[in-house]
Amino acid sequence: MIYRPWFIDEWGRPRDYMTRHRPPLWLAVGGALLLFALAFLPHLGGEFVWDDRVFIRDNPVMLDPGGGRALLTQPFAAGGAEYRPLSTITFWLQVQLTGLWLPPLRLGNWCLHGVTAVLLALWLRKLGRGWASGARDPPSRPTSPDASGTAADTAIPAVGEAGGSSGPSAASELSGLHFWLPVVVAYAFLIHPNATEVAMFVSARNDVLATALALGALLAWPRSGSRPSAYLGPSLLASLAVTGKEVFVILPILCAIEAERTRPAEVSRVRAWAPVLVPSLAIGGFFLWRFWLGIPSSSDQLKAPLSENLIAYATILWHYGSLCLAFRNGLTAGRFVPCSVTEAIAVYGLLVGLGLGVAWLRRRRVREALWIGFGLAWFSMAWAPNVLAIPWLGQYANRYAYFPNLGLFAVAFALLHWGLRSVAPRLRRLVAVASVPALVAVALGTSTEAAAWRSSLALFGKDVARAPTDSRALYHYGVAVSDEHGCAEALPIFVAAARHEPRYARAWHNVTGCLINLGRFHEAVKAGERTVQLGSSDPGNLYNLGVALVATGQQAQGISLLERAVRLAPDRSGWRHVLEEARQRPAAK
Repeated sequence: MIYRPWFIDEWGRPRDYMTRHRPPLWLAVGGALLLFALAFLPHLGGEFVWDDRVFIRDNPVMLDPGGGRALLTQPFAAGGAEYRPLSTITFWLQVQLTGLWLPPLRLGNWCLHGVTAVLLALWLRKLGRGWASGARDPPSRPTSPDASGTAADTAIPAVGEAGGSSGPSAASELSGLHFWLPVVVAYAFLIHPNATEVAMFVSARNDVLATALALGALLAWPRSGSRPSAYLGPSLLASLAVTGKEVFVILPILCAIEAERTRPAEVSRVRAWAPVLVPSLAIGGFFLWRFWLGIPSSSDQLKAPLSENLIAYATILWHYGSLCLAFRNGLTAGRFVPCSVTEAIAVYGLLVGLGLGVAWLRRRRVREALWIGFGLAWFSMAWAPNVLAIPWLGQYANRYAYFPNLGLFAVAFALLHWGLRSVAPRLRRLVAVASVPALVAVALGTSTEAAAWRSSLALFGKDVARAPTDSRALYHYGVAVSDEHGCAEALPIFVAAARHEPRYARAWHNVTGCLINLGRFHEAVKAGERTVQLGSSDPGNLYNLGVALVATGQQAQGISLLERAVRLAPDRSGWRHVLEEARQRPAAK
């Protein structure tokens, strides 16, 4: 047996390994590790930032050996509606093993992000194999398609190449493309700036874990007409994804699209789509469990007019879509500002235009058109549940785009596949080589984004430098300054946040709290009254105003507010102590 290196084919010619044959697996894995190291490895350490301090560092449940039971039956945040037991249990398990040490917690997110990128590559490769009828290796001897076009009936039309018609079939010429193109797209997803938050922000694990489960469900979804038991595993993965985050309720729709894609002509749509009921019922069961535990699943945004929600939806699509395509991150916590009616109409017009373009490509029998449409539908549908959350919260977060952006990466894969299968192998090699410095540049840019996660001051200070009038960036920066340097330095920042968004109750709440801590009680009363007007249901607002009123001699009104605050938050023992002191305080003359 004569040894032949992997880069030499059976005809003694150098393999065109980026367009014809699959390169070694170690090359793909090594490239991923190198890019990942460039983007994230220097920033494994640092300090707990943002909600990680509340949910993990200062959360007594994390250090409690029996805390896992509480995470299965209670919201993650006291008095809230964030019930995500699967991801929060992983926090608890890690803290039990390694304590409150940040690097292992971040490393857990990194591993899940890497698994998601691998699943994305496998899923895209599955699509590519479908386009090329599964052909992978060249035949044992040279062949050429006959004049009747038989070869084209079983594979993508042949790509012209110098040297005559002898050599591998068109499908095998593209088999390497079906390996390296999904890998390159997965590389881009791995180091996209949007991945920074799910990699560095431990509390964002619910997004990355649920996305990995969702991709696993789609990848494992069997061909239409398979035996019923084959659907149990993917359905379990889909239902587990919803325990990570509520927006994954759209997974049954994506499973239905996958069922339609794999449906043979002899299988009816009813039979192909019926198994989608399994994950739908499992997801419904999870929400019934939430209801039984008394954890709400609705949103006040449901009460908003339809026109308002349609404008919010268009705003979200444009904001996140433009960031993904430009390979940029938004502010860590940026204010949500709805677009105008004209801008919303333009966004919907763009969606209609893209839909018509996909339909035209389908009429032209462009095989990739179906997956361009699937990717666009994925991106659009994944944002629909967020219309009930982002406008209500009033702020964006980069991690929300992690799952929806997969749809745009599927579109990118389809477009690249469509373009590259029609060009000469030499040009494909050029594109492949050019992707290397481009990916390295993206990794270095993402590394700069990740560096800001070393501390809350650095993270939100970067946001304020980019958007000095954004109320949400100012608020979070003020919290970081208050933690590090106290209220004297943080108060002007909270005042600026309230000035730029006069109806921002959280900013007014912190203005009131800082004024109380600085002993400026009369000013605190005015700020506290404004806070209660904007968010009277929050017991913290009632507590602050009550303390300020008692301190300024308005004891009866202050005690009344303190009693209401304690009734709304009975677990706050410190508030009870303040209430008892106020009752024992001599009345002002």
